[in-house]
Amino acid sequence: MSVLITLPLTSGYSPALLVCCVVGKEGSTMRKILEDLYFGNIAPYEKRMAASSELRRLAKRASDCESQLTERLNEEEQKLLNVLINAQQEIDRITIMENFILGFRLGVRLMAECMDEDDGDLANGGGH
Repeated sequence: MSVLITLPLTSGYSPALLVCCVVGKEGSTMRKILEDLYFGNIAPYEKRMAASSELRRLAKRASDCESQLTERLNEEEQKLLNVLINAQQEIDRITIMENFILGFRLGVRLMAECMDEDDGDLANGGGH
């Protein structure tokens, strides 16, 4: 059996919540996941595209267009195109990371909210 314990912390400017997770038999699985995360063995952004997927088709089309455009440009223009492509890749990397963090935080908030015992469940005597 697993138990999630939430403790209110009152120090500081805003109230905070300390979340402790006590796990039963799933503990070894959780430990393995945490170890994998620590050692960098978990990379949520690494996922292969299926050969027949829409994303794979669009990625190939973009790559083909880039190749065709590169062939038509002189050396100076090719350098400028590479700068543009590299800048877009960096924007994409930062955006993906930020969205991952936002999604993770939302997931934690949802988990914490699910553990609230006074959630307005009128059938069990709760309510605001």
